[in-house]
Amino acid sequence: MNGQAGGWVLTRSGDSQVAFRSEWVAEITLLTDLNAMPGTPHYIQGLMLLRDQSVLVVDLRAWLGMRSARDELEDTLAMLAEREQEHRRWLLELEASVRENRRFELETDPHRCAFGRWYDRYAAPTLALATHLWKFRAPHDRIHALALEVTTLVGQGEREKALQIIEQVRGTTLAAMIELFGEARHLFRTGGRQVVVVLRSERGRLGLTVDEVQSVEAFDEGAFESLPAELGAANTFVRATTRLAGERGIALIPDDRALVEQFAGWM
Repeated sequence: MNGQAGGWVLTRSGDSQVAFRSEWVAEITLLTDLNAMPGTPHYIQGLMLLRDQSVLVVDLRAWLGMRSARDELEDTLAMLAEREQEHRRWLLELEASVRENRRFELETDPHRCAFGRWYDRYAAPTLALATHLWKFRAPHDRIHALALEVTTLVGQGEREKALQIIEQVRGTTLAAMIELFGEARHLFRTGGRQVVVVLRSERGRLGLTVDEVQSVEAFDEGAFESLPAELGAANTFVRATTRLAGERGIALIPDDRALVEQFAGWM
């Protein structure tokens, strides 16, 4: 995508929307392998080779004082691994409660376990991920429904039958969930490639990683508003804001030239 004079490229990074003057935007691409730059600030991700030209890549989230997308991804992967282990332990505890003739006290509602609470409120950013996560519904419900089924059998004196069903579910439903967790982590890793907005200048090219590019729009610069005090204190290179049409909130307007100058020493 090439910049169009007079327009603005509207992007999203975390909870913030940032608009770049399109005449400064050389292109928009996906983040590829980076060469690390030791000794640089935490928001500098490294150098990316783009058509035989080095581009300094800056994490826009981190530069704006937010958690980086990379850190959020690692947190999500760790969370999914823990939710997988929790369901392994859940079934082991159900089996132990039957063998030891004691009450099973873990969560039986699939919407109230830690995974269920995350699952019910998470909005997948891509169709591929949404389609995959949908596959969790049936086996996850089945796992938690097993507690009532087993408890009923034990109450009827069918302890061995209850243990047989647990073992059967371990080899089928739980095994399917474990596979789904592994595939979900893979999709998060491969589907989470960041978008890089490459700004051009006489000093070189600067890449800014964003979560997504939303649109190219025309803004009335006369309607730009001064920064609220809390935003101005957080980042001196964001010079203004503009209200987006259709109640879409506000966009931050950086000083493109000052932004490029800040990083010129590393470009």
